[in-house]
Amino acid sequence: MTLPLVRSALLRSAAWSLGAVLVAAVAGLVRVLPWVLDPEVPWRVALPFARSLLAIAIEAAVLVGWPVGAALACHAAADRGEARVLSLLGERASRTALRLVPQSLVFAALVAAASVASGLDASAPGAVANELLAQGRVACARAAAPVTYAVPLVGATWLCGPDQAPRLYGHAPGAMSGVVFSAAQARVSGDLRGIDLDDARLLLGTPDAPRQVRVRKLVLRGLAPWASASTLPPWSRALITAASGLTSALIASWSCLRRASRWPIAAIAVGAAGPLSALGTLRALERASATTPTFFVAPVVACAITLLAAAVVSRLGLSRRSGAH
Repeated sequence: MTLPLVRSALLRSAAWSLGAVLVAAVAGLVRVLPWVLDPEVPWRVALPFARSLLAIAIEAAVLVGWPVGAALACHAAADRGEARVLSLLGERASRTALRLVPQSLVFAALVAAASVASGLDASAPGAVANELLAQGRVACARAAAPVTYAVPLVGATWLCGPDQAPRLYGHAPGAMSGVVFSAAQARVSGDLRGIDLDDARLLLGTPDAPRQVRVRKLVLRGLAPWASASTLPPWSRALITAASGLTSALIASWSCLRRASRWPIAAIAVGAAGPLSALGTLRALERASATTPTFFVAPVVACAITLLAAAVVSRLGLSRRSGAH
């Protein structure tokens, strides 16, 4: 009798995950759309950033959709009486919930893969910036007429022409934002705190007394970053998100099998509470530049919040039953 439950949990988890991925992808597309529609930003330049957004969308969507689908399947099994029959046969709700572990490991692996992909870009945003620069230069070199190509995130522009080599034009980051530069090539460090310029030309001084300096190679270090890098390594992020999703899904399934609530909306709340709290915890710790061991509190928070949500929903469910009598 557990086979229908396992199949239902798989289908519902897949459906909710896919639906959440589509919603998140649309939200990400809205963010990228201004670049896609901007004639100064070629599609080659927007593609790396779109890839990063897609990885983040898949990570968050599957992390939330999978436990919600499992919770709804267990809620439906309890509503149909299947969970009660299994209990009468001597199988506890915890044992029934553990039958979902094999499929949960598949979803956990998917979350982990997306976390690694998003973590690589988050821990070294300079890699994305360098890819944006490289793709912009490729598009610039193919220009058949004079044109400019903006490079998002870096805040610079490629100056292109059919009879001239591409040159990057922009303002130096951080405290040197008043310095205008152009260069044949540019590379930024992984944490965006440094920049290397080849064949650089700098415009210094004041508008009334400008001074131009030209160097073959210029290396700037110790700059204020354009964006903050995550302090969480990609593989640690993968382990944390997979563990958060797995524990949340199993606890939510167990609570719904025990008939924590009579309403499907409550099962959705119990399933989503843990993953959302884990994502919020990770984001807060990233902003605080916490050390890697500190991030492992996220799965603990996910477990605690899921149990708390199940307890609250159970109490509300009991109050409804008592009110009906």
